[in-house]
Amino acid sequence: MAGENFVFTGWKGDCAGCEGTTCTIVMDADKTCSAEFEEIPNEPPVIESLEADPTSGLAPLTVTFTCQAYDSDGEIVEYQWDLDGDNEFEEVTDSNSITHTYETPGLYETRCKVLDDDEEEAISEPKVITVQAPPALYTLTIAPVPEHGSVLVPEEGGQISCGLAGGDCAESYEEETEVTLYAEPDEGYQFAGWTGDCAGCEGTTCTIVMDADKTCSAIFEEEMAGPLPDLVVKRILTPRYWRAGRFTIVTVLIENRGEADVTVPFDVHLYLNPFLPLIDLGTRTVDGLAAGKRKLVRFRIRVPEEACYDTIHHTLHAVVDSGWVIPESNEENNEAMKNITIRSCPTEY
Repeated sequence: MAGENFVFTGWKGDCAGCEGTTCTIVMDADKTCSAEFEEIPNEPPVIESLEADPTSGLAPLTVTFTCQAYDSDGEIVEYQWDLDGDNEFEEVTDSNSITHTYETPGLYETRCKVLDDDEEEAISEPKVITVQAPPALYTLTIAPVPEHGSVLVPEEGGQISCGLAGGDCAESYEEETEVTLYAEPDEGYQFAGWTGDCAGCEGTTCTIVMDADKTCSAIFEEEMAGPLPDLVVKRILTPRYWRAGRFTIVTVLIENRGEADVTVPFDVHLYLNPFLPLIDLGTRTVDGLAAGKRKLVRFRIRVPEEACYDTIHHTLHAVVDSGWVIPESNEENNEAMKNITIRSCPTEY
């Protein structure tokens, strides 16, 4: 019977001529027989493939290698790896897989070597790994920080939101990236133009190509109002002398000198003296006033006796839109004044 790793090759002596591993002889004399065996040669391991995932990409590139191999007459006991193409198998594993990160761009011929339990080996064909240099990064800066609005870049991976309230005013982008900026004015303001590397763009969006560091900003200006009304107290009609405790008539002539109609109610207010305490004489409401039109607003008031206190000489004030309800083209001409004198004051004053 052949031992492990040996094979029967034939008979010798009186058994010569027998075939197979059994031999039958007739003992008609003394006889001598022997069997011959020879060692079975070891079969080296076989590498079917070296696989890599991925085989190319930007640095740093992480690659997983798998060495598919078998041994027909034994087992594989060790995997060795040349990961940088220098013909040195620096890494050793007992599994058929390994992961490696390439930090430096270049071409790498990677191989695996396997050893079986009889120390026979096999080396794979090289697997080429291509590691590319990452693209250059350029910075987009929003400067100066825009007033009365913001500059926005909403894309993921490079968001910008820059205004006086704060936010992110700079971001880096890969070379040749197209970046679209949006100008967003605050309430009451409008976009007026782009500056810096965005100069020349039209409208509230601007697309630039990041082939260098770039600086952009947006200009905002106050919105131009449309035609507005202009309410004016043109004249105060009333006697120069008032009698304390008696009724008197005050007529205020108002005018809309603006280019727009007033279509909502506003007030006309009368008071005495420009100093405290003011003596309030009343308010009248006007429903509206067309552009270029005038209106008489009539007051019938009892002259207050407290107007006799300290002095009998007063200034009568008439104010149109005293509540500042109506936006006007001129807010400085809403008041008129007239001097009056109080007579017939009680003796206690």
